[in-house]
Amino acid sequence: MAYHRVLGDERWLVVANLSGHKQFFKTEDQIKKVLLNNIDTIPDDLQNAELAPYQAFAAIIV
Repeated sequence: MAYHRVLGDERWLVVANLSGHKQFFKTEDQIKKVLLNNIDTIPDDLQNAELAPYQAFAAIIV
């Protein structure tokens, strides 16, 4: 599950893998700042990202 939230000039990306298996995620967005994360690592390249089981994060994007 992934979605954007927009408030003024700020854009957020919220991503959650709700399964017990790794999942792949693809977007053109680039992370400016991570706001919330339940796993130590965030994928560097969101154009071909791999999410761990039950991984979720919220980030401000460019």
